[in-house]
Amino acid sequence: MSTADLPVMARLWRSRTPGDIEAGMTAAITAAPDLRGALCKGSDRWDWDPGEDPEPCAVRDSRLAAAAKTCTRCPVLQQCAAYLHGLPMEQRPPGVMAGELTLPPTERRRQRKRAAAAATRPRTPTGVPNTTPNPRQAATAAVSPEGVARAHQTA
Repeated sequence: MSTADLPVMARLWRSRTPGDIEAGMTAAITAAPDLRGALCKGSDRWDWDPGEDPEPCAVRDSRLAAAAKTCTRCPVLQQCAAYLHGLPMEQRPPGVMAGELTLPPTERRRQRKRAAAAATRPRTPTGVPNTTPNPRQAATAAVSPEGVARAHQTA
């Protein structure tokens, strides 16, 4: 990227000056380790969203699982992991790095919402049938032959 591109970038980040953007990009580039021999170099299999066309979740999950498996035999895994764990969560690239999947911010928010919703749902212990009354079942039980027979026996 040249300094001629910086005004375009400044429009994206209105609160930043071109100098701030250039300094941030320079810091990011110099902080990234030189991972020569990394098996992921030159491939976008490790990216969360490698292209403009959306892919089915099953295809994405399979691709990311294969990428994470490749990381296990990478000769620079330790250096990559040290770099990744040195980054704050919001600065980690979405996708697979050092054999770990980092979700994009939108997906992390979605998971937090799902977890919060699941935490508020009533739960039954494992192995215990759910005995939450179902109004439709209760109504049919009252008019079923067994329900009528029970009602006559108790009367």
